[in-house]
Amino acid sequence: MKWLSAKYAYPLVVISVLVSIVLQIAWLRQLFTEQRAHIREQIEQIVSTSAKEVSYESAKYLGLKDTIYRRFLLSPEWIQLRQGFDGLGAPSMYKAFDMSDDSKDSSYIVFKFVFFRPGSEASKRRKSGRYYSSPEIPGLDSMILRMMDSTVRVRLQQIGLNSKFHMIFVDLGDRSEVVRDPDSPGYISEKYSYNLEYRRRCQIQVDSITGYVWYEMRYYLLSSLLMIVLTCAAFYFIIRLMRNQRLYAKARVAFTSNMTHELKTPIATVALALESITRYDLVQQPQKLEEYLSIGRQELQRLNLMIEKVLNLSREQNVDYPLNMVLYDVQTGLQDVVRSMELQLANAGAVCKLDLSPEPCFVYGDPVHLTNVCYNLIENAIKYAVAPLQLEISCAVVHDRVVVHFKDNGPGIDKIYHDKIFDRFFRVPVKGDIHDVKGSGLGLNYVKSIITRLNGTITVKSEPGKGSDFMISLPAAT
Repeated sequence: MKWLSAKYAYPLVVISVLVSIVLQIAWLRQLFTEQRAHIREQIEQIVSTSAKEVSYESAKYLGLKDTIYRRFLLSPEWIQLRQGFDGLGAPSMYKAFDMSDDSKDSSYIVFKFVFFRPGSEASKRRKSGRYYSSPEIPGLDSMILRMMDSTVRVRLQQIGLNSKFHMIFVDLGDRSEVVRDPDSPGYISEKYSYNLEYRRRCQIQVDSITGYVWYEMRYYLLSSLLMIVLTCAAFYFIIRLMRNQRLYAKARVAFTSNMTHELKTPIATVALALESITRYDLVQQPQKLEEYLSIGRQELQRLNLMIEKVLNLSREQNVDYPLNMVLYDVQTGLQDVVRSMELQLANAGAVCKLDLSPEPCFVYGDPVHLTNVCYNLIENAIKYAVAPLQLEISCAVVHDRVVVHFKDNGPGIDKIYHDKIFDRFFRVPVKGDIHDVKGSGLGLNYVKSIITRLNGTITVKSEPGKGSDFMISLPAAT
């Protein structure tokens, strides 16, 4: 659909990714809230259970030897009764609690509510100090507190919570509500009686549970992160594929319009050679005639190769040229190519300097395709020249490699395109996106494919305005 162009596709992708991220964050935030509430319930349950069990243990130190009697202290009814007693309060009212197992037949628990007349001596004494239902057992409360601390600590560690916590003590008559901030990093439990004899209650304050909540959510975090990464990666590859397809489609259109000109080039060369034969009556000059006929044969051979490339391309297949590997003298091949292109070089006003090595430069390769590689590079230099072409071709053996340079004084190529110029259909962009020089964008791709199949490399050194130097390196024949 034409309306679904890149200017709409990119914003839609960005919006989709942002919406996905926002939804993941909202989901994680809701999950964090629920997980934090669940962990607080766990802590509350741990503190409640620990206080109940420690209270049960404290009964043993009060002389309560009856196991059934002590088990009663763990029943829900007793917990409710004791919480109700602890929470009751009124002006001038003081509470007292006592339990005993003195007799052989029974034990008793006594809840006392003591009301003092305002201004009485008992009231003044009560206000000035602590009051217990029976004499304090030395060291008992500190021992029970250590037991409570140890029990809570062990159970918090069992669920993986290693945060520091503190114990806060309040008087039995303190009925103030616990203030809990839902956004607080820590948690404060309810008030619980931990010692049946002592008239204080305790609360557990955990410094922070945020880290523990995130740790419990680690798999959800990883899954969300993986989902976002996969979504971004999927969009990236889809956009990249769309972009490549669009560039490929544009290149195919340009290829269709330019290929006519490319096919005409060898035809024009053959026509020029035949016209020269007729005009200058080269029948009377057999040597010159043979030279021009050789040029015609080579151009027709190039024309046949170009047609094969187009046929392979139309089948949407990679060009796979059969190679006839023989011992090939690169320098002789260069001389033949330059000699056959004398007319084209002369018509372009170009000067070609061939610098050959005194030692032979042999490689194993296909003579036809290596010759076409040279044709392509020289033709490109001629086509893209902006001034009278100065072309320097050199060949030499460097260690175990045969190195060939095609150096010109053309317009040069920006460094960012040095790798892309060997891609199929790619042509260096020009101002206005209009190419004055016709081309198919297949020549350098063909050159690289042949050199690569011969275990060689081709590189380019070029800067805008400073010409180009194409260097071919092939394994020397041994």
